[in-house]
Amino acid sequence: MTNQIKNLLMALFIVVLGSACTKSEPGIIACTLEFRQAYMNFNVVDGSTGKDLFFSDNPKYTVDEIGFFKTKDKLFKEVQKPVVIGTGTQRYFRTYIDNFAAKDTLLMKLPVSGGNEAADVFSYTMKTSKEPCSQAILDKAKLNNVDIVETNGKLIIRKIQPVN
Repeated sequence: MTNQIKNLLMALFIVVLGSACTKSEPGIIACTLEFRQAYMNFNVVDGSTGKDLFFSDNPKYTVDEIGFFKTKDKLFKEVQKPVVIGTGTQRYFRTYIDNFAAKDTLLMKLPVSGGNEAADVFSYTMKTSKEPCSQAILDKAKLNNVDIVETNGKLIIRKIQPVN
């Protein structure tokens, strides 16, 4: 068989495979090739006053003072830093979470270095989205066993400040 015939048969196979998708199965080929990382968007506010601890006038912390750690990282060596999204008063953090765990726990530390403040326990569960190309998305989240409320697509983490 010549290369030209092989190429023609391959093209015909691709056309037949593509036409096998019906209107009830849109994008089935694209779904199998697509991988989207799960993430959460959040702000951290003072548990008593509701003041944003990072993106307000005179914030208590700078954006480099927050980090997440795996629970097995007892020495806080492998920090996962969230990224800042947005500008001005519309800023928030985004951090990526494990797509493959039905539930997981991370430690949130403020500040990341220095001080002897204890880490907060951030736990979450995942669910599958209801899109045609389903993916793992955040379902529920808790900080120190207290439910975290989602508002406008962001978690509002109410941080209880230690008494000095």
